[in-house]
Amino acid sequence: MKNKFFIWVNGISNSDSKKKLLKQAGKRISNDINSIRIEFHGDGFNQIGFDEFYYDSEIDIKFDYTKYTVSNTSNKIIEKLYGEQLDSEEINDLVNSEISKHKSFIENKIEEFKKRRNSSTGKPKI
Repeated sequence: MKNKFFIWVNGISNSDSKKKLLKQAGKRISNDINSIRIEFHGDGFNQIGFDEFYYDSEIDIKFDYTKYTVSNTSNKIIEKLYGEQLDSEEINDLVNSEISKHKSFIENKIEEFKKRRNSSTGKPKI
């Protein structure tokens, strides 16, 4: 499985090196940014019996005039006024919703595999 990481600042990303990724993103952050996106792509996962599949996870931070919004691919959205920080519960909610989404994705792939395996062997479905 190939893992790819991206950090987008105002829609621009450099992903040539994991070591340089944070440094390059940090250089692009200034007072006039409107968005930051952190992406993870799991490409080409293929274990014995599974078809190749891909998994994406993203966290977006959008900056408006009076507030900022943090969201993820699990549709968890948190809005904050400037001067307010995300608390540990909100951070945990964002992360845990992504973990739940990923776990559900894997469970669905396992069920698909079981159904295909049972249909090809003629065994009753479990």
